Amino acid sequence: MGEDLLHTVRTVSNGIDDLTERDGQVVRWLSGNRDTVAGIYADEGVAGALPMATRIDLQESSHQDILEQLEGIVSGQLDGLRELMERTRAWDGLGQGKEIPFY
Repeated sequence: MGEDLLHTVRTVSNGIDDLTERDGQVVRWLSGNRDTVAGIYADEGVAGALPMATRIDLQESSHQDILEQLEGIVSGQLDGLRELMERTRAWDGLGQGKEIPFY
């Protein structure tokens, strides 16, 4: 999921409507990750540390800046989720040893 999204935000933009859609995709992905983490960890601070929005000013930023910011947000979130899993050895809670499907 996240790797596919990263590929999407790295491709050439077709204009502001395309960038707005990509921003929305990233926001939905960020929110989904936060919901998933909140459902796994009892410590609310773990999920609370994850962003739920890009906070990119789509009207004032250049198309290139938007693309770079989206890429940075997705890459950073993927790195953070990988680190979280490595630190906690998080599992799916079913005892079957499946990794959490963040990305």
